[in-house]
Amino acid sequence: MRIIRYSKPGNATRLNLTTNKNYFLPSIAIKKALNNKNNLRLSLSKTITRPILIETMPIEYINPDNTTVRGNENIINSENYNIDLKWEYYPTNKEMFAINAFAKRIDNAIEKSIAPSGNASGVVVTFYNAQRATLAGVELEGIISLGRISEALNKFTFGANATFMYSDVKRSEDQLKTERPNIPGFTDDQLHRRGLQGAAPYTINADLKYEYKNSRNFSSTVSLVYNVSGSKIYAVGGSGTDNYYEKPFNQLDFVYQNQIDKNWNIKFGVQNILNSKYRVELGDDSYYAVNTKGNYALNNYFNRVNFNFTVGYTF
Repeated sequence: MRIIRYSKPGNATRLNLTTNKNYFLPSIAIKKALNNKNNLRLSLSKTITRPILIETMPIEYINPDNTTVRGNENIINSENYNIDLKWEYYPTNKEMFAINAFAKRIDNAIEKSIAPSGNASGVVVTFYNAQRATLAGVELEGIISLGRISEALNKFTFGANATFMYSDVKRSEDQLKTERPNIPGFTDDQLHRRGLQGAAPYTINADLKYEYKNSRNFSSTVSLVYNVSGSKIYAVGGSGTDNYYEKPFNQLDFVYQNQIDKNWNIKFGVQNILNSKYRVELGDDSYYAVNTKGNYALNNYFNRVNFNFTVGYTF
């Protein structure tokens, strides 16, 4: 049960959004140990995804990057059907390799979209339910001790995982109305096929870790962590324009953690060492020529390098 009460700007009248629904969400997980180093896992489940407040409350917000966002009071929960088949291999107690094949069907998938608006920018970011989304892919994961190369590297480990995914969306009627270009004789079956908003075709994560024991036999780790995702839809285009795409963002972080004793720990981090630029740009596959005056970017800025230091105490 969810109840949201709000007032529109300039109007003291309270409005209510009330959603009550019962779900049956079964899940099953099966593990088969082939031997002491190999496992097979199969899992099937049904889950739901609830819209967050900004996606469902029909009030316009202005973000720090000057984009305007408006929730959709008609948005409903997504229902997700999931299947995963995974093979795991543990050559040593510090190493692991795994391959996971997965598929999902998402009914009423929630997608961020660009819609026309009467505000200064002429557009607003809003949200719609797609009729259905289908996803399938494979995830590769591994952790290896560099002691295999040399005994001097015994305290180093290298880990990585990569996901490659295909997605396809069947649009809802609301999306068809929003995305359809105003071209005489244009039919819905002429709309380009597209993937799910926010689903990257590939994601790669890797880390190089050095772990050692301090003088009191507590663990300390030094890590370099890297991740990047392929170009993905940031927001679905409207009125015949192409989608806006979040371009690959290469992030490299440094993390130091030290458990001083059983209570005290410290953590120091440097984020975005490469100082990569974050970019969201209009694609080049609109249904007609779009005059952007050479500026295709919705967002285009540097995140800068961030430093943080944390002291923790566990009671």
